[in-house]
Amino acid sequence: MHPQRLVQEVNDAVPDDAIVCSDAGNSRHWMNHFYQTRRANSYFGSGGLGGVSWSLPATLTAKILFPERPAIGVCGDGGFAMQMHVLLSAIQYKVAPIYVIMNNSLLGMTSQGMGELSTGCEFPDVNFAAIARSCGCFGEQAARPGEVTEAVREALRQDKPAVIDVTIDRKVDMKAAIYSAWAMEAMGGRATR
Repeated sequence: MHPQRLVQEVNDAVPDDAIVCSDAGNSRHWMNHFYQTRRANSYFGSGGLGGVSWSLPATLTAKILFPERPAIGVCGDGGFAMQMHVLLSAIQYKVAPIYVIMNNSLLGMTSQGMGELSTGCEFPDVNFAAIARSCGCFGEQAARPGEVTEAVREALRQDKPAVIDVTIDRKVDMKAAIYSAWAMEAMGGRATR
């Protein structure tokens, strides 16, 4: 699935009062570019690369502070792997944040930034939904259009933390997809006027 489609499905599934937290890396750019907020104080994200995995504790905190509102975090697989222990904290505090993972078994922004010299950015395939279920959470995998929307809606019906592990196409180049031709030219990219 293309990341753009995943963002559209999240947008279609979350209710108007949801708090959505996006992570750093490519997932942040996909969310910032395609997610449509519906009201103030409903979308939060980290700035720069240093915030990888920020959305996990941010989503948990949002759910603790506003238990009546759905809290959904969207992150990459690298970010989720860094702080997946947040699921245990959510179980401990009896709150139900939802995490949607853009899973391409890759540190995408780092890999794209390194270009042909990319090394150490690939991961083995990991089923984060199975890990979530082993912690007592709701876990669902999705890979095809339509599955993300339904999985998020099902997670919203749960009274426990949830992980929606979505396989995305690792070949989709974030910069080529969302940066303007002028931005690509300024960065020394492929696009020209």
